[in-house]
Amino acid sequence: MTNEMTVFSFDPNTNIRTVMIDGEPHFVAKDICDALDILNNRDAIATLKENYERIGIDTKGVVNFYPLQTAGGMQEMTVLTEAGLYDLIAQSRKPNALKFKYWVHSEVLPSIRKTGSYSLMPKSLPEALRLYANELEMKELALKQRDEAVKTKAYISDKKTATAMATASVVSKQNEKLKEQIGDSKRYKAVSAIPWLGEVFDLRIPYIYSSIGKQLSKLSRALGRVCKKIEDSKYGEVKAYDTSVIEHFKFKLTEDLNMMRQFRKMTF
Repeated sequence: MTNEMTVFSFDPNTNIRTVMIDGEPHFVAKDICDALDILNNRDAIATLKENYERIGIDTKGVVNFYPLQTAGGMQEMTVLTEAGLYDLIAQSRKPNALKFKYWVHSEVLPSIRKTGSYSLMPKSLPEALRLYANELEMKELALKQRDEAVKTKAYISDKKTATAMATASVVSKQNEKLKEQIGDSKRYKAVSAIPWLGEVFDLRIPYIYSSIGKQLSKLSRALGRVCKKIEDSKYGEVKAYDTSVIEHFKFKLTEDLNMMRQFRKMTF
């Protein structure tokens, strides 16, 4: 078993938690009820279990309890298998239920079966930013729980602290991956994400960003560095440059005050 949890968004206001148990995806029942506008999730789960017992199906194979990290610490949560998920969806008469079922069937489950977890690769810059914000919230929660554990002398051997620290580590890596996808990571940045450009150049001048990009592309080739292509909601596709190339570009601007002089507003 593994308690590695994946959180993904059905819509901007609804997060769904999943966990892989013995190689099979399980879904947190409360989150599914929230997505389906089922107000009393306990009654809904009780009804689901009664329906299974009525036809002689062991509910342990469909409805289970599993320890998951929450804002209140480690808690036993009701989780559903794929079969339980679909049967719970069938209980809802809300218009949103059909949309949710189609999304799970066409996107979530195929991705889980292919990769072992839900793919969080964003399709646009706004989606990437939403996912990035969600990941930051998860990291902040995990770090807060770790700090509280340290204050109460709960050492690393304590299961809560170990889980929180492991979660923070995983989320930190996911954050960096998402940042890289939107061109603002430790290793790669799009021209628009370079923080000091406004100190040197008048960014209102037409074609300033493309001119800087040409210089960075030229330096990348000279230094043997790879340029990455990323999706941009405004321009479609743009390049992201190795931060070592960007630092070299900054040095050359300092060394040669005539470099890109027509675009400058001040010198270093």
